[in-house]
Amino acid sequence: MYFECKIKTEKISQQDAAPKFVSESYLVDAMTFAEAEMRVMAEQAPYASGPVEVTACKKVKLTGIVESDNPQADKYFKIKVMFVNYDEEKQTEKRVANYFYVHATTLLDAVKVFQEEEMKNWQVDYEVTSVTDTPIMDIYRFSAEAPKPQADKDSSTENEKKN
Repeated sequence: MYFECKIKTEKISQQDAAPKFVSESYLVDAMTFAEAEMRVMAEQAPYASGPVEVTACKKVKLTGIVESDNPQADKYFKIKVMFVNYDEEKQTEKRVANYFYVHATTLLDAVKVFQEEEMKNWQVDYEVTSVTDTPIMDIYRFSAEAPKPQADKDSSTENEKKN
């Protein structure tokens, strides 16, 4: 399950090396809202010059993520695809919406990457109905080695001292 988490934090500006408050969005692979919030805070802590505050967190309906081979791909685009299923008994078509996030450079590149990387192995009729730019800065997939939140490390150390 994926969550879109918006954070607000202070980072050092690359232009003039001054601290600046920024708001950014990240996609996090997690089981719960709490886990998603903790993960995004832990992932962003090394880059922040102050505390990381999660200002919003919502579930995202997502079928898949498509990565580009292009090293210049710097944006994530949301592609809505309608898969066409044909019911032979009823002799009707049913259209089912699916959503993909595609890492690409432009809208046109996102469609190209989606068709070449994702749809090449699918044996289903489909129609791309919309492509939109997203505010997503990065995607944090599940990993057993994911950084642990600082608060968890401190509390576990205190618990060990008490025992």
